[in-house]
Amino acid sequence: MSNGTKTIIAILVIVVVVSAGMFTWMKLLQHSTSNNMVNHAAESKVIKVSAEKYAEQYKKDKKAADEKYQDTVVQITGNVKEVKDHQLILNGTYPIDAKMQKNVSLDHLKKGQVATFRGFPIGLDPNKKELVFTNAKLIK
Repeated sequence: MSNGTKTIIAILVIVVVVSAGMFTWMKLLQHSTSNNMVNHAAESKVIKVSAEKYAEQYKKDKKAADEKYQDTVVQITGNVKEVKDHQLILNGTYPIDAKMQKNVSLDHLKKGQVATFRGFPIGLDPNKKELVFTNAKLIK
């Protein structure tokens, strides 16, 4: 193998390693930023809505709903459909799937119970036909 080929391979390896590191850093930064937004949002900046109304807005006009809720903290109240490990699913026209922060316990919640969470909206998952939230915390 010539020196030129070795140099090209070395440069490609460096580019791959740097790219992977930047991707990981950006994901960690996004996670940290979303957690801070949810945990420290001023009460006046939180959009409060029922699970049914939130889902209906997406059913009526997905693009408008995405624009309305983009980069916001949303507080949702609705009936529990299912509780999984660090995941709360509420009933609605589209089920609302909230991925909870790591320190949140959902042990006391039962199917049919009314629950309220605050989270960072991701939008409609077209494959699962459900609305997704990340970094959510339980309010009640």
